[in-house]
Amino acid sequence: MADQVFERAISAELGEFEFRASPDGDGLTVAGYIARFGEPTVIQDWAGEYTEEIKRGAFARTLVERGPAKIKMQFNHGHDPAFGALPIGVWTDLREDRKGLYGEGRIHDTWHTIPIRAAIESGALDGMSFKFKPIGEQTRKASKPGELDHRTLTEVALFEAGVVVHPAYEG
Repeated sequence: MADQVFERAISAELGEFEFRASPDGDGLTVAGYIARFGEPTVIQDWAGEYTEEIKRGAFARTLVERGPAKIKMQFNHGHDPAFGALPIGVWTDLREDRKGLYGEGRIHDTWHTIPIRAAIESGALDGMSFKFKPIGEQTRKASKPGELDHRTLTEVALFEAGVVVHPAYEG
């Protein structure tokens, strides 16, 4: 699985995702957790169904090597038919803390981001997501019937992050 690129998302139901005004009051700043550490979730993808969680420190190397400027900010991983792969903004800060990968960025003030900004502001868009390639992982095979294999991401290469309609991680 290490050669594959994956997309994962988290929900902001816990109130840790914000759309706020910058000091000049323009309303173009987006901030929140893109990934949370130690919160297993059931994933269904091309590899099957399994439980996955992210270990603290998984993003450390990629953040040092790439920094926020090289991590693209896209809506729905660039899969939206109207917006495509066009970045919707830029990340100004990406960092790990004890909870997870925290990001803060600026959404472009253009015609195509108006509906995205409105959906964030109204709460209709309430999740963040990231696209990654696993560099290090630990897998524990299921030992009982009905149990799922468990994958822990210990290091990832981060390519893209942004707001999404349906996050995979609920935490």
